[in-house]
Amino acid sequence: MNRCRHTPGVPVSYPPAAPPASHRRLVIALAAAAALAAAAAIVWAATGQNAVGNAVSYVGDATGIAPANKEIAAQIDEHTTFQSTPNATWEEAPAGGRVPLLVSNPAGNPVDLAPHVYIDCNDDGELTADECVWNAPAFDDEGTMTDCGSFLEPGTQVEAIELLRAVPEGAHEGAVQYTAVHAATGQPANGMTMRFSVQVGA
Repeated sequence: MNRCRHTPGVPVSYPPAAPPASHRRLVIALAAAAALAAAAAIVWAATGQNAVGNAVSYVGDATGIAPANKEIAAQIDEHTTFQSTPNATWEEAPAGGRVPLLVSNPAGNPVDLAPHVYIDCNDDGELTADECVWNAPAFDDEGTMTDCGSFLEPGTQVEAIELLRAVPEGAHEGAVQYTAVHAATGQPANGMTMRFSVQVGA
């Protein structure tokens, strides 16, 4: 099979004429430069200078991204599902009262979740420690969390909560803030905040 591409009937010079010396020198110079670049790349990678090799390994829960701990990367490279909390209507909300609110840790999650329910009782757009109405975490004087409250294991949920404080009548914004730890290792995991609205009274 003739692999030469040419116009039929037009003679072809075979073998082709040798390229000029200047062309040969250019080809040799380019080949040498390519070889040097390849050698430099190998040294760069071997000494740990390459950006990809030195990039931080990230693993993510559905909440976002956090640097992986190399010792437990194999155990925590999983995704966490958070179920949104539906808006609620409470006839009344006295301290100690039991009101409906769905809070869950979906089955299959690799983490235990401690949900903390906050209601913006003074409607100032901020959620403060004294506005935690259920499963409040504890903090020391330096602001470090010392107790997460009660955890929900994967596949469990609560459908009603007992209020730690009264919530005034009216429409308020609320949030469920989740503290998470990996069930297999006990290591802290990414948390999540789920917003909802609540109407207390008529």
